[in-house]
Amino acid sequence: MLRAYFDESGMHKEAPSVVMAGFVGSSAQWQSFDGSWRSVLARYDVEVFHASPCAKGHGEFAGKDEVIRTSLALDLADVICASGIQSLAFGLDNAAWKEVSDVEFKKTFPTSYSLGFQYCLQRVKRFSEVMADGEDVALVFADHQEHGPLAQVVFDHYKASQEYGGKLASLTFASPKKFSALQAADLFAYETYQWSSGFFAGKEVRRRVMERFFDSKLVLRGEFLDAGSLAAMIAAGPSGRLESP
Repeated sequence: MLRAYFDESGMHKEAPSVVMAGFVGSSAQWQSFDGSWRSVLARYDVEVFHASPCAKGHGEFAGKDEVIRTSLALDLADVICASGIQSLAFGLDNAAWKEVSDVEFKKTFPTSYSLGFQYCLQRVKRFSEVMADGEDVALVFADHQEHGPLAQVVFDHYKASQEYGGKLASLTFASPKKFSALQAADLFAYETYQWSSGFFAGKEVRRRVMERFFDSKLVLRGEFLDAGSLAAMIAAGPSGRLESP
């Protein structure tokens, strides 16, 4: 059984982009990962990692020097890179979403969250087929009160389909406090959001954690839609969009 964990970043009103990102791996990989992750947190006297408060020095990270907070994030990134788990990421320019997406497109993808969520379902299924001999995948997403109920409906639709039903085993929404893997997804989503916001604006954003991911053996799989690529997807019709379940 494969397990995939995802979190999102950029869902606040004025966010320049939205990102959904996470990791997929075997039960054995996640078990090993969990021990290594918790060991790093214990070394820094941190109970639960949350990327944004760590970066800004808020909450549990208030009073911790920026050098220490950066070192923690880098050490956790190293745990991810050494674990053998695989990454998946989706990014969307929010300005492009507002300007380009049409009424027909929004019947299938009513929100940017929905588009990212369905991207993750489809890519996880494809990963299972190509990289893991078609193993079932149990998915865990970070709690989201606004979008979670609709996401569950979408997942049930996928699971009821002949193509996806045999691969997508279950969907759970949970707090990162319960799963170190969701904390890792939070770190990856936050860093990818910071990077993609610069990418969509045509600016280079240099971030040490993201560079650690780029420089490592971690295979970065993802898709980032700007106005041009989103318009092309819509213009191509169903064959040019994400698959239909």
